[in-house]
Amino acid sequence: MMMQLYKRRTDKTLEKQYDLQRSRYENMSTGGTGGKAGKASYVKSSSHETSIRELHHSTWADDDFKEFLEELDKAISQYHSDAGISSESDNSISSDKPDIESITSAVFDLLSPLDHNDIVHILNDIAEKLDVFEPDTSDD
Repeated sequence: MMMQLYKRRTDKTLEKQYDLQRSRYENMSTGGTGGKAGKASYVKSSSHETSIRELHHSTWADDDFKEFLEELDKAISQYHSDAGISSESDNSISSDKPDIESITSAVFDLLSPLDHNDIVHILNDIAEKLDVFEPDTSDD
């Protein structure tokens, strides 16, 4: 399925779906849950409480996800080799501009199963690491 999505990434909807699914596997390769399972990634609320990892990959270890991603990367390289597409021309498939909507959707899917305090802590840590905190304008 991942290779089929990858090969059809010229369709922006499928490109977003590929990116979302890939981000979920990357998350699960580092111990994450892959986000909350739902009917579709564009549905911001879901009645499902089960994570993607629990629902579809409960027997997989983190290393299994890492191996899956390595095999996917090999298959992508082989696809490019067979099609005579260089890695550089792959960049022309997707824009150099980040897809904010897809990133936001993936982050939402990953954070939504967590409780409020954990989400706030994670977002604050990210803001600190990216150095994007608002400047302190208080006159203490």
